[in-house]
Amino acid sequence: MSTLARHPFSFYQARSMVPNLRWWLVFICSLGGLILATASGQVAAMWRIDVYKVSFVTLATYFLVTMFIGRLTWRISRGDRTWHLRYQEGYDYAVTLMTMLGLIGTVIGFMGLLATSFSSLASADVSMARGAIGALTAGSSTALVNTLVGLVGAVGLKLQVINLNLAAQRD
Repeated sequence: MSTLARHPFSFYQARSMVPNLRWWLVFICSLGGLILATASGQVAAMWRIDVYKVSFVTLATYFLVTMFIGRLTWRISRGDRTWHLRYQEGYDYAVTLMTMLGLIGTVIGFMGLLATSFSSLASADVSMARGAIGALTAGSSTALVNTLVGLVGAVGLKLQVINLNLAAQRD
């Protein structure tokens, strides 16, 4: 009897773990990106920029859905190929939700940008003009931060959903 035949961990078991390992790779990269962004001060800047904190709602939603997709992927790797189907509309919608939350934050940022009185820019008072330019910058920053977080979250979730669907279709 060969060494491979006697080993309790078969090739089939190792192959069934590949989708789970892919999910862990995406999760660790996401977590590592968040840690790097925190260490470099980007999360603190995002906290200051995003007045309504929509980007943090988007991040929290991303990680909650990521954990749920990880659970579904684990169930598939354990042999249950149909359990995820009852949640398929939900996790498919979560990808769209990331994009929508990013766009909501974008609209909120642009509303803040447009709410700035442009008449103060035409003012001869330099301090009023500086304040107006600061408000314009804050509004556009909020819009761009939310767009970025929403789109990156949508891409990350889409990778996980593709992995989940491929794992369920595998023979």
